[in-house]
Amino acid sequence: MNILITVNSAFARQSVVLIKSILCHNPDVRIYVLYCDLKENEILLLKDFCMAEGTEITFLKAEKDILSGLRTAEPFSCEVYLRLFAHLYLPEDVEKILYLDTDIICNGSLKDFYDTDLKEYSLLACARDDAFCNADFLRENWDKKDALRGKYFNSGVLLLNCKKMRAIFPDTECLQKFIQSAGIDYLFDQGLLNYIYAKNSILITSSVYNFRLGYYLKNCPDVLGNIRMDDVKLIHYSGEITPYKPWDLCFTDDEIEKYELTAGNAEYQVLFSVRREINENAKIWWEYAANTPVYEELLSEMTVKKEWFKRGISGFLKRLSVL
Repeated sequence: MNILITVNSAFARQSVVLIKSILCHNPDVRIYVLYCDLKENEILLLKDFCMAEGTEITFLKAEKDILSGLRTAEPFSCEVYLRLFAHLYLPEDVEKILYLDTDIICNGSLKDFYDTDLKEYSLLACARDDAFCNADFLRENWDKKDALRGKYFNSGVLLLNCKKMRAIFPDTECLQKFIQSAGIDYLFDQGLLNYIYAKNSILITSSVYNFRLGYYLKNCPDVLGNIRMDDVKLIHYSGEITPYKPWDLCFTDDEIEKYELTAGNAEYQVLFSVRREINENAKIWWEYAANTPVYEELLSEMTVKKEWFKRGISGFLKRLSVL
């Protein structure tokens, strides 16, 4: 099983946690790391970890100038676009690869997902709305503006048909020209990926292989009751109503009792969300982190962030009469 991650210094340690979670459930994995800027100690961290786990890892350095002119904004660095060019950097014998964002953990076997026959499709992804899982419906309702806003699929989990992509875009110049045809109104990498590939993709529901709790809480909370976490294979800690990652904040049960802002505080929810179900979801990430060499360092940093959070939030909660 080929796994691709794109990494910069901000997510090097979190990549260790992702890799650990994959290896817990999937044998015979080979990791490919596509990057522009990584420090030597960060490369060594990933190499040493994979060596200790008995897993092959290959580093592929991309020229940063291929990303020049692409839109960036905090927290989206230019490296988020590397997955667009991945097929041109991967070895020719890699015909299929599973790309994963580094704010994901694997919580089960990926074999069924990875073994999907892509046929002549460019990629397999998870739909943002289950209606788009119907290929005919997607083609009939495809709209350039919606595609550029990343409406059809989330770009955090992508099974890439590299052979097909090389046939469509055989070099960086060809791909860059097509990207330029999109104009400037695109939602970062997800918008471009939707624009380029949505009509030539297999889309499936996101509940198993790209579970984003924040998305369900915000858009379809009624669906959550039908999702069994034991069935979820990939948990994606993306934004929506939680503007923090598990490594930024994770609370004990006592802390949640004190600081939780429930759905009843609707006015506050739009600003920030601390909820029991979000915290339980974050704990899963830490269970995998605890078995990595980066655990103590990440835990120490998170503890400091949490103390600052407590200081800042206490007065605000008092004003809301929550405490």
